[in-house]
Amino acid sequence: MSKNCSIIISTTQPDVSDEPLTETAWGVMKQNGGITCISYEMPGSDGRDAISSRLLIKDGRLEVRRSGGINGTLHFISGKSCTSQIDLGGMCLLVRNETESLKLIETDGGILIHVRYRSYLNDEFISVCEMEIIVRI
Repeated sequence: MSKNCSIIISTTQPDVSDEPLTETAWGVMKQNGGITCISYEMPGSDGRDAISSRLLIKDGRLEVRRSGGINGTLHFISGKSCTSQIDLGGMCLLVRNETESLKLIETDGGILIHVRYRSYLNDEFISVCEMEIIVRI
């Protein structure tokens, strides 16, 4: 069953700045057999190419997939390190996330996701990051 939803994604790097980077969008949430999929679109940074995004929640794991001006998938699994290749339209980056904690809280009104992770770019440490995703139906 599909439900319209609002999505707010806030990302901070506490060791760099307390100011969050926040994205807000409208999307569609589907749940089936223990799998939750949330799809939405964001305008590209140049205002032209939209970025299609999908959040997939399954077995206590979070997958964030983007396609358009940015192409790639990030995986967050509590206590695990996951490496992904991100294509930025001709420039490829190797991104590794070491997920320190992942909290998924589902209610009748939506989903709250909180992830704390260490981010690496081409195997060089970048920052400790925190991401909060609020999905309201």
